[in-house]
Amino acid sequence: MHGLGRLILPLALVATVACDSDSKTESKPASAETPEAKTSAPAKSVQPPAKAAPNVAPAEPEAPAVEVSVLKVSVAMKAFMSELGEHDKVTAAIKKHGAGGLEADMGMYNIAEPTVTAAEPGQAKGETCYAMQAKTGAVRRKFRVCWKGDKITAAENKGLAL
Repeated sequence: MHGLGRLILPLALVATVACDSDSKTESKPASAETPEAKTSAPAKSVQPPAKAAPNVAPAEPEAPAVEVSVLKVSVAMKAFMSELGEHDKVTAAIKKHGAGGLEADMGMYNIAEPTVTAAEPGQAKGETCYAMQAKTGAVRRKFRVCWKGDKITAAENKGLAL
């Protein structure tokens, strides 16, 4: 046999064996010790137990965004947020509250309904950073505003709030 003949004979044997094995498995009882019987175990024995580990706490539902009144928000941050609005007001508020030379792209947005969602210590000693979300047109955006004393040291746009 040359070329194609080598493929046809093995394929014919495989087809014959597959047909023979199908007819044999139908006539055998399910309790027979065959490789098929060993691999086709009931689905119940495959599933892991439903018990949780004893030292793992149950998962808690995700908390919604926290309102400003719940967090400790500085008076300066509250004043800054109250001054936001149209992009020219945002630019003026950044200029008024920002440390010298602060560059922030927040001024390109109309910012409405600002809400502080988190507060954390900043990188510099005595610095506090606030995570803030606000409407910017049709979408909500996240910002990070860091303060040292009564001056903004950093104002970053963190992208869309999803």
